[in-house]
Amino acid sequence: MKLFNIFLKLITRLIPKSYKKKAELNYWSDLVNELTCDCKNLVQKEEKLISLCYEITYPRYKKDLYLKDNSFEGKRILDLGCGPHGGLIGFKNCDKYGVDHLIDEYKKLGYPLHKHGVKYYSAKSEKMPFSNFYFDVVICVNALDHVDSLEKTIKEISRVLKNGGRFISQINFRDKSTITEPIVLSHKMLILVLSQNNLILVRKIFQYHIRQEDRYYYECKKI
Repeated sequence: MKLFNIFLKLITRLIPKSYKKKAELNYWSDLVNELTCDCKNLVQKEEKLISLCYEITYPRYKKDLYLKDNSFEGKRILDLGCGPHGGLIGFKNCDKYGVDHLIDEYKKLGYPLHKHGVKYYSAKSEKMPFSNFYFDVVICVNALDHVDSLEKTIKEISRVLKNGGRFISQINFRDKSTITEPIVLSHKMLILVLSQNNLILVRKIFQYHIRQEDRYYYECKKI
């Protein structure tokens, strides 16, 4: 089994990135079609997708990340690997940003990102279009195992985060990689990379086991 997992990991790394992107887009395309199958026009589609942000995604963010509506008042926050469902949409009195390399594709699929009140950027996690020390908080929900390079991504998070700022993440730990989740994370690996980039773990909480994986909440402070 160990040799099989090593083989699978090597094969996954050899798969072209374009194939990974196609698999990700197929997921979001199927999901938006499922969610809006009863909508008769574009207006109804946008209204349905916005309502889902407020009724499902945003409440889940608050619950899973131990936050409140006013948790980021006066702060500049970034959702890295944000996806199209507006996790930041309901936070009050803060400057909200989202980064995802599929932003343009989400718009083409019909996701009404322009109505989220979030400044979205199409960019890779390994190279973000922001100056040093730009954000007070960086949030990353179930995305660190999707990136091309964990080391470069964590380095970028540290670069754009202010000293004393918070890095909040929900992380899935699984035994083997997939097409869309090529990185197999471990606590030891993650804590090492975080500490090498001045991100010190201040809280770690086991949340639940789902689909052959464990999910944890991580909170770090930039020193």
